[in-house]
Amino acid sequence: VVHLGRDDLRHTIDEVRALMGVALGPDIGDEMVTAVMDDSEGWPALVRLHAIAAMRGTRADDAGGIRQLARRAVEEHVLDQVLGPLPADLRSFALDISVLDVLTIEGCDAVAGRSATGDALDRLAEHGVPLEAIDAHRRALRLHGAVRTVARAELARRDRDHWHDVHHRAASYLERAGAPVEAVDHLLEISDHVAAVEVLVGAHRS
Repeated sequence: VVHLGRDDLRHTIDEVRALMGVALGPDIGDEMVTAVMDDSEGWPALVRLHAIAAMRGTRADDAGGIRQLARRAVEEHVLDQVLGPLPADLRSFALDISVLDVLTIEGCDAVAGRSATGDALDRLAEHGVPLEAIDAHRRALRLHGAVRTVARAELARRDRDHWHDVHHRAASYLERAGAPVEAVDHLLEISDHVAAVEVLVGAHRS
């Protein structure tokens, strides 16, 4: 699978401080720098959006207000520049797998209801969707946090019935994989409390 490593194309916190300093002045506080680093994870495009939001803000020390402006800009960027250009089938795949915190071949196959996940992940990376390896063997990936957040919201907005189905698939996969707590999280997300209790009872009995 083609992917970006943790440090590929990623700004360091010192680089974030320098870029935000251009927008807000050299006396930028640690709170602002940390907030931008947390929200952007160092992704250059998102750091730039935060800097633009900072320049449009009314107060340089208003970290909360600047973050709100930046988050709206980030949402538009992800929808228009990251997810928007994808072919329809690949966009649907990206939205489906966004419900998973950790992306594995098996998990993505289960959630998306398809095989050939490895090829689909390669295609996502080729289209510039940021994927990060999170284990030494590079068998587990994650979507950039901002992409994951926006994709999850878009999935729920587009088709609530499909959104429910995807979370049910994720819960079933995670339960089979021996992760009942994570499975319950998916069921609670869609307010399926009965199924959540059944998973917990089953885990307790086993």
